[in-house]
Amino acid sequence: MMQELRKNRKKREWMQYMPPLLVVLLPALHHAYNVRAAFLANGDGLPVKLYGLLVTLLLLGTGGFLAWDHGRKPPLHRRFFAAAWFLGLLYMAVMPGLSAPDELSHYSTVYRLSSRLIGAPELTENAGLIAVRERDYPLEDMEGVKTPECPEDVEAEPSVMGNPVINQSYRSAIRWERRYHGSDRPVSSALPDVRTTPVMYLPQALGFALVRLFGGGSMLLLFAGKCFNLLVYCILVSWAIRVTPVGKALFFGAGMLPMSLHLASSLSYDAGIIGTVFLFSALVLSLRFCGNRTKNPWEQPLLLCVLAAAFSPCKLVYFPLAALVFLLPETSCGGRRKKLLFLLSVLFSAGFSMLIVNSGVLFAYAAPEHSSSAAAIVEAGRGQYTAGELLSRPFFLFRMVFDSFSLQSGTLLGGVVGERLGNLDPLLGAPAFLVGLYWLGLWMLGLGTEDSDFDAHERLTPSGVLRGREKLWVAMLLLSVMLLTAGAMLLTWTTRESAVIEGMQGRYFLPILPLGLLLLRKEKRNICGISERRVLSGFVLMNAYLLLRIFALACLRV
Repeated sequence: MMQELRKNRKKREWMQYMPPLLVVLLPALHHAYNVRAAFLANGDGLPVKLYGLLVTLLLLGTGGFLAWDHGRKPPLHRRFFAAAWFLGLLYMAVMPGLSAPDELSHYSTVYRLSSRLIGAPELTENAGLIAVRERDYPLEDMEGVKTPECPEDVEAEPSVMGNPVINQSYRSAIRWERRYHGSDRPVSSALPDVRTTPVMYLPQALGFALVRLFGGGSMLLLFAGKCFNLLVYCILVSWAIRVTPVGKALFFGAGMLPMSLHLASSLSYDAGIIGTVFLFSALVLSLRFCGNRTKNPWEQPLLLCVLAAAFSPCKLVYFPLAALVFLLPETSCGGRRKKLLFLLSVLFSAGFSMLIVNSGVLFAYAAPEHSSSAAAIVEAGRGQYTAGELLSRPFFLFRMVFDSFSLQSGTLLGGVVGERLGNLDPLLGAPAFLVGLYWLGLWMLGLGTEDSDFDAHERLTPSGVLRGREKLWVAMLLLSVMLLTAGAMLLTWTTRESAVIEGMQGRYFLPILPLGLLLLRKEKRNICGISERRVLSGFVLMNAYLLLRIFALACLRV
């Protein structure tokens, strides 16, 4: 009798995993017709095999995650690391090559930094362009139609590996070393690099350097750089989830969005910015609600200074986030004088590093007529506004900002989730209904759900929410980040003929998303009636569905 009861209980436990797994299995069967159509059109059976492998991995991975999550109920930061690492690797495989936003420039910057790490020449002697191995040059020019040493080259645009992702991209990635087996001699690359702090590029550059030292191929080069970037992203966000005593699920949800995982599984420095800002915000929240619990009282303040110095110069618009330290009470800092010293240290670290790295950019904004970089932008037909002109026309500036956010609100909200992945690819991304589901889940996490996933020793009382003045301060900082983003795009990317600010993308607001959702949190938690665990599991399953959809649609492109 007892044995039969155990069997029935195990059967019920396994049956509860069936509805979530159907979220993966049914779309897999649906999109199999797209893969089949691609096979019938060109006779290439490789995508069919890869699709079967992808479906198998997703079923095993999501099933194992749900079983692990329900059985042992691991801490939230461990759940995030496991899910983000697994899904990030699959995003890396489904969107191979240089397919992420602005990844060509990120690739060039990483390559140059890796040359510096191993002592190789960064630039070619004859042309003064960034030096890459001969075997790696086809990544940016698969057909060899360009001559980087000749700026007046008017030949056809080069074919870039993975930009866009098409059916042939998967076969090219697998057979790359057979087709391109050049030497290690340096050749010129026509790609521009990103002039910013190298801190956010160190993980990717370390991966590149190791592969180059051991003579690895181009695909291994990209894989190592992306893996190191993904690993650091998973560590930083998991660390933030573990540290913060409030809003753990908000950091999990924001870090599990398709756009976040896509950036983390690329060479983009946005992954490092997201993880660094998340950890900075989590440390501030920890000091605000729990005080300094470390043995060394200067350990957390010093870490905040390092983090502020890391993310502020990378993108100037995030500099106001350093002022989050004003949320800290005097008891967390050891008194009024120490608090003042603490605040000045963090702000000085952020400001000083920003000035050192971006003095040229700030000068270009202030006096574009004397800046060569600004002049180049004007010659390209963009960035024709000046800071002085905009400040002298406040009503025009207000109208441009207001119209831009109101008219492009849908695009920005979709961009936060990942409506267009890749290099703003309109085909490869989350459909409208999936964007709505993600925002519904984020809203539920922001309001607070029952069955909170806080650890027992970190479970907060109703006073564990930001007070009115604190919410107002955070809202002002977030608004300043949004306005600075709009202002930067208005100065550097918007033409005078445009009625709205051009160049704004939702991914720029990913680092501030958890703090924005935290403003919704009230003292009463039992609001939505759905546990955080189920909402976050839904985020994992929706990513699995999106991976199937992206691969199937990419297979239809010839």
